[in-house]
Amino acid sequence: KDTKKHWRQWEKSIEKHVIPTLGDRPWRSISKIDIKTMLETIWKSSTVTADRVRARCRQLFEYGYADDAVPAANPADYAYIKIKLGAAADHHVVQHFTALDIDALPALMSDLAKSVKIGAKALQLVILTTCRSDTARHATWGEVQDNTWIVPRSRMKSRKGKNAARGPWQCPLNKPALDLLA
Repeated sequence: KDTKKHWRQWEKSIEKHVIPTLGDRPWRSISKIDIKTMLETIWKSSTVTADRVRARCRQLFEYGYADDAVPAANPADYAYIKIKLGAAADHHVVQHFTALDIDALPALMSDLAKSVKIGAKALQLVILTTCRSDTARHATWGEVQDNTWIVPRSRMKSRKGKNAARGPWQCPLNKPALDLLA
């Protein structure tokens, strides 16, 4: 989703990480080694941020090369950076939330049902339909038709690539989900 916030983050990351290192050099003079050097410091403290900056640089280079008759290798390509900086990512350990024990689900649903807060209702809908939280948060009444929730492909995470041609996500609503929506 292309939002103003997204573009501000994009600009800020370029201003903070790319411009201080690469300055206003002509983009064609920037090499893979320049990109690696720029990313080394960030990579050691936050591989997620470094990879976002690398991906944004890659997009900028692709934009620059788009009109070239002879395409050039992209200096911000992931393969080279991973080879050169991969070991620095060892410090980054992804820690997932612990899954809710299935035996605790009835108590959670009971607690959520007692709440009048919209967040509790949205979480109930997520659990009952196995949808993503943003899908539930952005749901509209027009998407519910004949006891089926029809989410347009444009609002789905898998709206591009091989899934672009697929139709909307259709979720038959069971009685608890219908009662919740009512």
